[in-house]
Amino acid sequence: MTSWWPLIITLAYFVIVFFVVRKWAALKHDSMEDFAVAGRQFKWYMIMFTVLATWFVGAIYTAFFSYGVLYGTLAQYATIYTLAGLVVYYYISPRIWIWGKVHNLYNMPDYIELRYSDKWLGVVFALAGLLIGAPWQVIAFKTFGYAFNEVTYNTLPVWTVGPFTISVGILLIGAFVLWYVVSGGMKSVVITDFVQGVISVVIVLVGVIFVAQKLFGGFGEIFREVERVAPELLVVDGSTYWAGIILASAIGAYCWLEIFNRIFIAESVRELKLVARGAPIIATTVSFLLFALAMGGIYYKGGITDTAGAESAFLVFFSDAGGPMLLAFAAIVIVAAEMSSVDSQLTALGVVIGKNVVEKIRNRAYSAKALLGISRWSIIVWSVVAMFLAMGDLPLLITIAIKTYELLTSLFPAIIIGAFWKRANRISVWAGIVVGFTVSIWMSYTPDFIAGLPGYLGGWPAGMYGFAANLIVFVILSYAFGKQPHVDALFAEVDTYEDANTIRDRAAANPATSMAE
Repeated sequence: MTSWWPLIITLAYFVIVFFVVRKWAALKHDSMEDFAVAGRQFKWYMIMFTVLATWFVGAIYTAFFSYGVLYGTLAQYATIYTLAGLVVYYYISPRIWIWGKVHNLYNMPDYIELRYSDKWLGVVFALAGLLIGAPWQVIAFKTFGYAFNEVTYNTLPVWTVGPFTISVGILLIGAFVLWYVVSGGMKSVVITDFVQGVISVVIVLVGVIFVAQKLFGGFGEIFREVERVAPELLVVDGSTYWAGIILASAIGAYCWLEIFNRIFIAESVRELKLVARGAPIIATTVSFLLFALAMGGIYYKGGITDTAGAESAFLVFFSDAGGPMLLAFAAIVIVAAEMSSVDSQLTALGVVIGKNVVEKIRNRAYSAKALLGISRWSIIVWSVVAMFLAMGDLPLLITIAIKTYELLTSLFPAIIIGAFWKRANRISVWAGIVVGFTVSIWMSYTPDFIAGLPGYLGGWPAGMYGFAANLIVFVILSYAFGKQPHVDALFAEVDTYEDANTIRDRAAANPATSMAE
């Protein structure tokens, strides 16, 4: 081992997270509300850093960073869709939170069932969310093994059994995440993600600026040198494709189970609005600087031109700029980012399986204790399966994971448009997702047909065709069948709801009026 410091710092980080969970994340009397939505008690700063921690998955620093190294400005699509996705958050989160508070909703399928008054539609969205998220959970466990191996300079023992490579990193970090997710649910997730979000944002902002200055002479020098040696990286070639992946990512941003769930953990609408003011600024700044640094890889030490080298460039840059200590912090960023992603996914998965699949299919109401048991065992079983798969040879895994974005876009009309448009109804949603999924999957496997489309229709990702087909069907049938009987009352709840913070703020702004009232 070149140095013990990376391992020591990484273990110290896990000790800190362990004590944070033990002190602040215990459930109250096996409360399902604590487990599913963290008691709906958190302030804006807690939510903001947990949103950021969940948003920046570990792959941002490996696979996505490699895009910046090899393709330059193309990688900045993540910066643009991050901003667009958080703008969607600003508009949708207050009304979703109100419905969650009034009707005791825990997740997206709950909201879908309420909005369209259709139990089975909620079940379909639950199953779709579970299937779409599954590949990313396997990738998360793979990333744990990769980061831990880097920290220990690949000195940990590895056992090969058939097509599987047993990774100590996957087992250790996977078991740690499983422990705090199963014991504390969303409450422990929010608290640990807050710690991880703060650490990640601070380390990335300070670290990226330091590395850019130390290795390249600053960001200005990076852009000047890239313009000299590879000017094509400063230009997006194929604007239709670039626009397509930005649009697909922004549309799907709040269609993930775990991202949507973040809306319900807030104490009030006021806290959500405060999150929406700060998160876009921080997120876009971090994303832009990160991918700007990545572009330096195209000429660093003769240039990085292969995918494997590009995926490890983030760790290489930090190691070269600050030695083992900075390497340790870079590895912590990757591990923390992936932990913050997969812990939210696993908690949402457990609650959805218990409350929105098992309970609905069996058509019986379970006690909070029984639901907790189902949720916890679902998390344990799937985590073991995901860790097992993560140790196998899965060359198509990233391709499958990326394709999930194609399907996410077909959930958008029901989830987002339906939150604002009263005419959206259960028939339009059923027809839209069937058509959207069919078109997305079909066009994903007919590349010759896509390439052959004329002019402005060519070059878009398959998911955008599915989204367009879904949207057309959704709008036509929404007009044809009109709003459902319960919708007016549902929307009236949003218009009339006032929480304690809103009343207090209004009183502070108009003391005379408040006294008169």
